[in-house]
Amino acid sequence: MSTYIFGASKIDNYDFYKNLIKEDDFIICADGGTTHTKKLGIIPDVVIGDFDSSSDKEEYKNKIVHPREKDDTDLFIAVRYAYEKGIRECVIIGALGERLDHTYTNLSLLLYGSKNKMKITFLSEKEKIFYVDDNETFYNDGYRYVSVFSLTKISKGVSYKGLKYSLDNYDMISEYPIGVSNEFISDCAEITVKNGVLMVMLIK
Repeated sequence: MSTYIFGASKIDNYDFYKNLIKEDDFIICADGGTTHTKKLGIIPDVVIGDFDSSSDKEEYKNKIVHPREKDDTDLFIAVRYAYEKGIRECVIIGALGERLDHTYTNLSLLLYGSKNKMKITFLSEKEKIFYVDDNETFYNDGYRYVSVFSLTKISKGVSYKGLKYSLDNYDMISEYPIGVSNEFISDCAEITVKNGVLMVMLIK
């Protein structure tokens, strides 16, 4: 069973997700994410948020309503809910694009995941984004570009395998984006960091 969290950002191709999500997967909607589950024919297990971008508050029995004026975003509340329920791996859909400030805020959840040992992956039709704070092997599932950035001020001992432009025990700093626009040279790649947190973006 996998856990999927739906945000409210635009989705263009729903067919991409139809074969991905299984009947027994656990589905959390952050407020307006219900728009997407409706179009996919999915009934969420829980809906969380202030319902400022959703007009169907009364439709869902299993909901957690938060005040509109709050410090946390609906998506952050949904991720924290999953963590508190013992979930240690989730895929977030509908959280990229449109408002840049929201996208930036959403991606900061990767640091929350690293801190709490919770594997968080952002997925769209064109992108897959995740963090690495130790070692990660990942596959080329039709992605053209691989970009790697330091989420922490410095990420020490960064090494790549299976990418066109390699690094070996390199200290990557957040203000110098040396890791942008790399490419696969094999079916899979491996990234290692000795200390720090990296954000890896796979782009089609």
